[in-house]
Amino acid sequence: QQQQQQQSPPAAAPSIQEAAAEQQREEGNTHFKAGRLQEALRCYDASLRLAPSAPSHCNRALVLLRLNDARGAEAACRAALSLDPSYLKAKHRLGDALRRLGKLPEALSCMRTVAASFPTDAKLRAEVAALEAQLGQASKLPPQQPPQHQQPQPQQQQQQQQQSPPAAAPSIQEAAAEQQREEGNTHFKAGRLQEALRCYDASLRLAPSAPSHCNRALVLLRLNDARGAEAACRAALSLDPSYLKAKHRLGDALRRLGKLPEALSCMRTVAASFPTDAKLRAEVAALEAQLGQASKLPPQQPPQHQQPQPQQQQQQQ
Repeated sequence: QQQQQQQSPPAAAPSIQEAAAEQQREEGNTHFKAGRLQEALRCYDASLRLAPSAPSHCNRALVLLRLNDARGAEAACRAALSLDPSYLKAKHRLGDALRRLGKLPEALSCMRTVAASFPTDAKLRAEVAALEAQLGQASKLPPQQPPQHQQPQPQQQQQQQQQSPPAAAPSIQEAAAEQQREEGNTHFKAGRLQEALRCYDASLRLAPSAPSHCNRALVLLRLNDARGAEAACRAALSLDPSYLKAKHRLGDALRRLGKLPEALSCMRTVAASFPTDAKLRAEVAALEAQLGQASKLPPQQPPQHQQPQPQQQQQQQ
């Protein structure tokens, strides 16, 4: 929905439901950081009722782990992964929940998947080794090599100690990167685009992430730098190929650059995931008309229940 009016279109605002859901999630994060777990849980529940999203499900899972509700945390993680199967933070928390429930083979599978993406992370390797020892299995991880450059601690390492472990604190670099990204979001919402861009760049230097690349792409689209936005979207998708928000912004950038066939492919991918979204269908139809192609989207059916606007159309995470 990021578009411009005339030559310099502003990105479309999120729906009322999306904006309210994002506000509830941010309030939940504030409560969680202050240790107010029940208040955080209520906010995440409210966010999910407004607009289901993988981050809200995953944040809810962390609260439930803190409250020693492993079964509820398992369900929340599976809900997050149903929306984003590549979401490693949810995969890690699912492994933690399964471990507590005694479902060790599946817990080990989850932990191995996460650890394989962060081969120099000692804490993840230790978690895998502990599960392998419990199951009497030999390690399937490659031998650890001394890193030439220390890789940032992954967010997936938020975990607990003993029977009721608090989630592990992110590394200093991760925390600083997240702070820079949040400051960038604040600047963006206030229309301070250059300041937002500087913050996202700083965040990426500290700890590369798909959301920071994707937010940076939106700023570049606002600044009419479609080529830079294309590069930022491709960087986001290289970290998370299933990130539909980045796919949608890539389609917008490609359209502006005149790369219409690939732009159409991107928009069709996003629209297929949200079949009742009229704006996405209109974007696809416009590109099809420009290319003289017949629509490949199925005929739109009147929805029995209105589907929330896709998370991919939000301005920022």
